[in-house]
Amino acid sequence: VLDLSSAVRMMSTGSSKNCGSFWTKNNKVEWRLYGGGSENPDNLIIKVADGCNLKSVKLTFGTENTGILLDSSGQTVTSGTSYEVSGTSVTYVLGVSDNTKTSGQIKITAVEVVYTGSGTLQPEVEQEIQTSISLKSSAMVYIGETLELNATSNAKEATITYESEDESIATVSSSGVVTGVAEGVVKIYARIAGVDGKYTSDEKFCNVTVTEKPAQTEGTWVETAFASIANGAQFVVVSIKDAAIYAMANDKGTSGAPTAVAVSLNGNKLASAPATNLVWEMAKDGQTVRFMLPGQEQGQEKYLYFTKNNNGLRVGTNENNVIVMDAESGYLTGNDGETTRYVGVYNNQDWRCYTSINNNIKDQTFKFYVKQ
Repeated sequence: VLDLSSAVRMMSTGSSKNCGSFWTKNNKVEWRLYGGGSENPDNLIIKVADGCNLKSVKLTFGTENTGILLDSSGQTVTSGTSYEVSGTSVTYVLGVSDNTKTSGQIKITAVEVVYTGSGTLQPEVEQEIQTSISLKSSAMVYIGETLELNATSNAKEATITYESEDESIATVSSSGVVTGVAEGVVKIYARIAGVDGKYTSDEKFCNVTVTEKPAQTEGTWVETAFASIANGAQFVVVSIKDAAIYAMANDKGTSGAPTAVAVSLNGNKLASAPATNLVWEMAKDGQTVRFMLPGQEQGQEKYLYFTKNNNGLRVGTNENNVIVMDAESGYLTGNDGETTRYVGVYNNQDWRCYTSINNNIKDQTFKFYVKQ
């Protein structure tokens, strides 16, 4: 908000973080608008106080990245040209002259407003932010160990508080660090208390499963090409995205998607022998590949399989259990009975299967580590 006089105000609204920012460049002060072509581009509003009427507005500005300024009828506004207006306010919208571009800039250096009447502007009422919390829906922690929930919010000034539904299963600190106490499943809540006139309240919870830490395996686990894993070999499947490295757990059965468990690498090896709940057994029948739970009795084998849900990876006796390494995408795939699904880690919390490589699982690579 910039008051040009006691009766004339210029304001900007929009989603870009620099909306209406002042920039000093070459001894000129610029009022900048951003985001033309986005779903919520910056707007420029000029208004006068009660008792006044607008007559004309002249804006002097430069542009960048094909940014253009449009009036309420969608017509392009030319820099340095005076336009007749009427009423008590006028709104301009940032757009782009090239539809292939997704952003633009307007850099305003001068504003001339002609109006009649007299009056004094009142302070603007700050709009209340509709608050939302982002929090993973499920997580797993071993008894005596910790995990960080790292809830975030669009209300930057708001304080997120945490609460455990049952501290006999898990506790949570003021910063969202969960400590496993006893076996069970517990809701850990993240909350924001609303502040009247600034932002609303919100609440999300994460279902945290607390369990005994599985026994560790032994030996050295070395990276092996998927096609080279022998029938009956034990292996660990790992997703890598930037610094995030997660193995696929095998211990949820039909109750939920496999947990993503953080692991570390040392060159072409796992940094340490994995826990038993991260180990799969390769089951090959000709060209057909399945991921089997280790140590199953013949006729009672359980495999990783696919259902018709994005979080529909499960372990059990369902027949939709054939695994393919897609050569083109580099992703593990399977079929839910109707549609091919791509496997990846979602939100650093679990392994899921989507009908495409969408934003939830994109940019992941997969490696396999076999016990030597």
